[in-house]
Amino acid sequence: MLIVIKDELGELKRKYGDERKTRIQADANRELTDEDLIAAEDVVVTLSQRGYIKRQQIGTFRSQRRGGRGKLAMLTREEDAVQHLLVANTHDNILFFTNRGRVFITKVHALPEASRQAKGLPIINLPGVQVESGEYVSAIVSLPRFEPDHYMVMATRGGKIKKTSLAEYAKIRANGLIAINLIGGDELRWVGVTDGHGDIILATRKGQAARFHEDEVRPMGRDTMGVTGIRLRAGDEVIGMEVVVPVQGHRQLAQRGDR
Repeated sequence: MLIVIKDELGELKRKYGDERKTRIQADANRELTDEDLIAAEDVVVTLSQRGYIKRQQIGTFRSQRRGGRGKLAMLTREEDAVQHLLVANTHDNILFFTNRGRVFITKVHALPEASRQAKGLPIINLPGVQVESGEYVSAIVSLPRFEPDHYMVMATRGGKIKKTSLAEYAKIRANGLIAINLIGGDELRWVGVTDGHGDIILATRKGQAARFHEDEVRPMGRDTMGVTGIRLRAGDEVIGMEVVVPVQGHRQLAQRGDR
């Protein structure tokens, strides 16, 4: 009987055998979360100067020729303008850095989805983003994961610079964390992500600039002040930071500063 069963199974294998169509995963027994039910797709995130934020499907914007007029990305109120715009995945983490050196975190899919004509939701109404009076979001970074061999590079208006491992930001409390200590009325203005092999460029209002390899800035913990990135003359201030990272034999800009 066993020989007959073996022969019949062998015949079935030869006749119907093909590759498995299902996948066996190590975490197949874990419980489903709300995020598992959300499609992973790229979206456009915009934040205005007055603090209105929203996300839109990237398909909302079609490719245009060089002379195209473009499309309205966000309807803003009088004396308002789009301050930050980035493309992120709905499953990414999005970090909000404020001028006072604090950082908050949420998921991209938690941002309100709205049409191109909508102005969005005030960022102070987002869960986990507790911006105080006089405080505003000065930089936004989206991350799929917190890789320990990558770094967050921060620059202040007063010329301070700081580099911290991404792993330091993996667990941020609901009321935020201190990203950098500031003194003397200084403000955190620019944040970029590096892989440890990039260059950093700082430019000032009076036309000065400094470029150096990020190895010259040692990694520090979150609750620190950073070091001097550029020495400023009287009345001068930093107006932009760029992170230049090597890509396939050349270098590209990873984070834009103010123009």
